[in-house]
Amino acid sequence: MIEYQEVSDQLSIHFESEDLDLLQLGILNSSIHEILNQVAITVLNERNEELQSEGRNKILDYIPQSLSRQDILVRARLLGVKEGSIEFFIQPFLAQVFSEPGAISILHNLVANALWAIGFYGSRVVGTKIMARATPVNMAEPLPATAAKRRIRPRVENLIKHLKDASNGGRIVLRSGDEELIVEFYSSEGKRH
Repeated sequence: MIEYQEVSDQLSIHFESEDLDLLQLGILNSSIHEILNQVAITVLNERNEELQSEGRNKILDYIPQSLSRQDILVRARLLGVKEGSIEFFIQPFLAQVFSEPGAISILHNLVANALWAIGFYGSRVVGTKIMARATPVNMAEPLPATAAKRRIRPRVENLIKHLKDASNGGRIVLRSGDEELIVEFYSSEGKRH
């Protein structure tokens, strides 16, 4: 069994939808997990490139690229669930087999970077409204443009598009520390349930 070590801050997810069902929850959970993993891969790859250009050893020689295997880089453990629409709390953990010195410190902004990516790329999806609140101290640095566009943008866009298609609209509030991201999505015109 793979052991995991805590990284980054906790993430609170509050999800509201007029017709909330298991399909929407599955889409949300799977997509958030995949986005966290892809953000981690992007950040670690960027750091590896910096170290190589300086003639130093990489943080990780091998970074898993697939969620269908047992060696998942980041796991998001469910810490609690509240009644109502649905609210749950998750904590990202890095697989210890990959937690070589430095990897944990590089991923300390994992959740903040994921929130930035969801806000930035989610705003490009038609039928959504994104509102972000963050203190300047905690504002995440943008991820490398090329890698983020290739790895993260399609996953964020798919998350919101799938949630829109599976509902009559809804709202997700993502919180971590002083940062808050509100994603509202609206059903396609003419779609009725």
